[in-house]
Amino acid sequence: MKIEINQNDLSLLFARAKKGFEGCIREKGNSFLQDEISIPLDDILLLEDEIKIVFKPNSTREYLIYVDLLLCENDKTIGRYRLLIHSEEGEIDDFLTFY
Repeated sequence: MKIEINQNDLSLLFARAKKGFEGCIREKGNSFLQDEISIPLDDILLLEDEIKIVFKPNSTREYLIYVDLLLCENDKTIGRYRLLIHSEEGEIDDFLTFY
């Protein structure tokens, strides 16, 4: 099997994750997130970390893409955001963790 991906594909996946993060912190039900950290949510610096493609043992057609961003305050990592994309269903979940 061969998967071809180029720099533009990676950039688009990271852009989707950044958009997902912005949606997450702006969601009304997540207003408590501001209480979790000492800086304004809008001041968090998003750094592209990694993209993983995960296959299940018995399927080569379906896979999951994990797109990870590091959340930083200046030069200190304060958390991680992960967008989970299913090959057929699209975005299915996201995770925001502050350290």
